[in-house]
Amino acid sequence: MPIARKVFLTLILFIVMSVTTFAGITILLSQQEIARVTSTYGKGLAVQLAHSAGEPMNADDRLSLNLLLTDIQNSAHVDGVAIFKQNREILAQQGTEFWNPSLTPLVTAEDKGVFVTPIGFQGETKGYALVHLNPEQISSGTQTTLQFLMIAGVIISCIGALVAYLLAKGLTTPLHVLQNGLDKIAQGQFQTRLPEYGKNEIGQVMIHFNQVCKGLAEREQLLRPQRFPLGHEMEDSSEVQQNSQISFLAIDFAGHSRLHERYNVHEINQLLDSYYQFIGATVEQYGGRTQGFVGNYALIAFDQLHTSEDCTLSTLDALMCGIVILRLTEKFNLARARRGLASIKIRIGIHCGSAFMWHSSLMNQATLMTQSTEIAIDLSKVVAPGKIGISHSVLQAVGEHNLRVSESSMLENTGTTTHVTYYTLLGLEAKLRKESQEIVEALFQHIHPQVESPELI
Repeated sequence: MPIARKVFLTLILFIVMSVTTFAGITILLSQQEIARVTSTYGKGLAVQLAHSAGEPMNADDRLSLNLLLTDIQNSAHVDGVAIFKQNREILAQQGTEFWNPSLTPLVTAEDKGVFVTPIGFQGETKGYALVHLNPEQISSGTQTTLQFLMIAGVIISCIGALVAYLLAKGLTTPLHVLQNGLDKIAQGQFQTRLPEYGKNEIGQVMIHFNQVCKGLAEREQLLRPQRFPLGHEMEDSSEVQQNSQISFLAIDFAGHSRLHERYNVHEINQLLDSYYQFIGATVEQYGGRTQGFVGNYALIAFDQLHTSEDCTLSTLDALMCGIVILRLTEKFNLARARRGLASIKIRIGIHCGSAFMWHSSLMNQATLMTQSTEIAIDLSKVVAPGKIGISHSVLQAVGEHNLRVSESSMLENTGTTTHVTYYTLLGLEAKLRKESQEIVEALFQHIHPQVESPELI
């Protein structure tokens, strides 16, 4: 059963049960109140009649008794009244003939509206006063009120049904839209965008969905193999280099998703830009090429143009670049923390592997993305924030004597069954450590003014 129907039926059931319960309680209380009023009124009227009829009955003044009964009979609530002797002889009677004293005992029957009271005179019982009330007349006002309540209950039920329908539709329409969007994402349509339903929880889900789609689209664009024309453009190409050994450095911005809970998209982009600036400067320092900043990570390539089987130099550049970026981020975050500004922690993955490289006179140098990029990105996701993860190929290229690393672990590459041995970098050889520290200090002098900018969040 669709969720909209479930919500609608649940609300309708709740409304019907509430109205029915209210009506039942109201009717029960009304009946009890009618019985109480009838009993009080009937007993009081019978006692009053008995008190007034004592002296005329003792004098056998039937005219006075009939006048007395006529006054009482004029009440709309009284069906009939009568006065009997002790031997059940009727002395006076007005209204409906409802009583056969020879067949029925002279006792009060409140359920039938009959009330009997002895008539006394000078301490002696002379007879009985009998009053028969009309319960329908007594309860007519209450019955009218109940009818109004029932009509009001029906109206409330109808309004409740309409509200339930609108509420169910308001809840499920965005869910249907989100379901359709997810179906499109499953089909690879990463350009899908959903309407944002205000700033409530559903609206926030739509906003995050669109942000995820944007990241997926950018990542797909980044990882999509770059294909170049085989016509005159390739004829003008000065060189085509294939199967180059390239070192890839991936930077993952940890906690990027949580920023959306505190800041809007413009503020987050502004914050990320402040990091991108010194990351770009560091990449340029070590001769890397930024492949793109996508969603919550960045990808950078280091290659040696004319060396197809060795990546020692490019891997060392990638490693030193990663260390410098990590140290700059730490100093940058400390400086921002002193001003109470938001900050982001990063983690880095580095891998050396093969990829295709084109060099064309018609376009800038471009790299065809291969499995190596995925490995670098996966490495950046498995290490802790503030750490660098390196593959075994990086450890071999740089040399185990130059690095201190953790024990080896196995990484399963995304989308494949390939397993990669990786390590967490713990430290550098003294010369490399000194070199990285000098570059960190030099670059930080250029990025420090960004921390003092009053426009940053």
